[in-house]
Amino acid sequence: MKLLLFCVSLVSALPAMGSDVRVSLQDGTQKSGQLQALNDQVVQIQSEGQLQEIGAAEVLQLEFQGNVSGSAAVQTSGSQRVYLRDGSELSAGDIQRTANEIGLRSVTVGDLRIPAGVVSALRLQAEGPTFGEQWATFRQRESEKDLLIVVKRDGTGLDFLGGIVSSIGAESIEFLLDGEKVPVPAGRVYGVVFGRPAGEKAVVAGGARLAFSNGDVLRGSDLKIAAGRLQIVTTWGQSLECGVEQLLTAAAAV
Repeated sequence: MKLLLFCVSLVSALPAMGSDVRVSLQDGTQKSGQLQALNDQVVQIQSEGQLQEIGAAEVLQLEFQGNVSGSAAVQTSGSQRVYLRDGSELSAGDIQRTANEIGLRSVTVGDLRIPAGVVSALRLQAEGPTFGEQWATFRQRESEKDLLIVVKRDGTGLDFLGGIVSSIGAESIEFLLDGEKVPVPAGRVYGVVFGRPAGEKAVVAGGARLAFSNGDVLRGSDLKIAAGRLQIVTTWGQSLECGVEQLLTAAAAV
């Protein structure tokens, strides 16, 4: 099993980095220590007073063990969520859509500009225990049309309309239904599941898979870590940055 590791560049061994990590290896064993350096050839950790080098091809996953404590504050910061076709999921706010692009502010990695075709679904309201299962079912539904997911007027569940979502704004969503443009109040819309043309293959994402302490997941490549900051290039080509303290695990496609 070959590991396609992160293509990482790290400026030497940084004291600011020094994160406690557990390294899971291909052979089923684990090593723990302070992360000192990471690149496409080796992972270096300081363990029991010694610098250990582990070949990148041996590594399955890095777990950042001290990064759970700050997660609660992050979790409450974004009531919306974006789901991408590469498997990424990000908590967000201020989601808007134009004809070709979706803009939002990610809790984890800041402002994003995502091509519309990259996004599989948007949750526009805070998730509650009442609608979670229904929403997950709608997201798995195969449809060539966009599904506008609305809260039933009696509040007992979710319903949907099939058509084309042309724009999403703070006040209303423009929805083309049977050839007629219908503005739907944003407050009624729980989410949108975007249609996929018949026969279109699912996205197979390579590169690194990052999992964050608030439940976010991001896929990308060209991962770099320097001075406590993590940088990554997304599958749609945008360069993003965040603090290493938000990271729980970093794994790679196999």
